Amino acid sequence: MKRLLGLLCKVLLVLIKIDRIMIDEKYQGKGYGKMAMIKLIDLVSKEYCVNVIYLSITEENRTAYSLYKSIGFESMNEIDPNNGELLFKFTIK
Repeated sequence: MKRLLGLLCKVLLVLIKIDRIMIDEKYQGKGYGKMAMIKLIDLVSKEYCVNVIYLSITEENRTAYSLYKSIGFESMNEIDPNNGELLFKFTIK
């Protein structure tokens, strides 16, 4: 006969925010940033079992804005109180 002898439950709340990703200027515009972000999202979501990833960008960084929007990040219409940048989030489906 099998019986439950105990139960171990661990709850870990993790908030993941990507701080910076930089691609050397001579390699920009070739898709490396997009590939790196997609890979980073995949690795982080699996490693930390999260379904939302955050990042922030300066308002004038239109290149980063376009990149993150093309991947699926959505503006939160909020300013990060720590750095004054626009907050974005990516929800893993």
